[in-house]
Amino acid sequence: MCFNKFYNLYIKKAFCVSLLLLLCCAFAGCNDNSYDDGSRQESIAESQESIQSADNSLITVGDFTFITKTEMGGVSVRGISDENADYPIDLIIPEAIEGKTVFSVGASAFYNNEKLRSVTIPDTVTWIGDTAFACCENLESVKLPDNLQQIYTNAFERCYKLKEIVLPQTLTTLGQSAFKECTALTEITLPENLTTVPSMSFSMCSSLKTVNLPNSITSVEDMAFTLCTSLEKIDLPDSVTTIGESAFAGCTVLKTVKMSKNIASIGSAAFSYCPALKKPDIPNSASVANDAFGEY
Repeated sequence: MCFNKFYNLYIKKAFCVSLLLLLCCAFAGCNDNSYDDGSRQESIAESQESIQSADNSLITVGDFTFITKTEMGGVSVRGISDENADYPIDLIIPEAIEGKTVFSVGASAFYNNEKLRSVTIPDTVTWIGDTAFACCENLESVKLPDNLQQIYTNAFERCYKLKEIVLPQTLTTLGQSAFKECTALTEITLPENLTTVPSMSFSMCSSLKTVNLPNSITSVEDMAFTLCTSLEKIDLPDSVTTIGESAFAGCTVLKTVKMSKNIASIGSAAFSYCPALKKPDIPNSASVANDAFGEY
């Protein structure tokens, strides 16, 4: 009995410490080195070095001077030269630059650009790279291309003023932490070509109230919606078989979960620290972690 009490206390403290660490990260600024682990810092440094490399060109189109790289017969936008630009910037990326089709927005292209208020991305673009718009703290509006196929890791993380985003039905890849800590985002509808809600993809989206998941989703990965403190209900389609660790942990006003009839696995702390939640009906055949619905 004493061991069980000690173990439960240990688990409780460990979970609280984990949430505290997440909250500390949430309030760290984009310019704070604590934002990135070593691999992320290295990736961003490589991307920024690439932007400044001789392979890139500065080409003026309309009011903007774009940093571009020609590859695969087209153009990848790597940013804009905005030293002399006034805030706010309402950017329209053209479909072609010097006769070459714009097919991507490169990694870290607009990382930490505090002047950017809105972006329109042309339908010719099929992918958006890692951290492409991460830490654009004043970015309010993004028009994604109708033919977009891939949004990579952390692409829009910490866009604090981004209130809505429409993901096109053509999207097949959504990276981890893609919209992490978009604290103004209120609603998200995932397209039918996605099969997973990636790890931390919407964690700490504290204004997120509505989540629409298609019947193609089979798994909600670890911490996908952790600390979404405005989320009151979630409908998990019957296609979902797996809910990862801490997937909905800390969703403090979550009241209702419509559980998938085909759920097979619910991970550790998946719905922990959800004090308003009424435990859903779960098939007897499902593997449920002991602390999946823990109250801490």
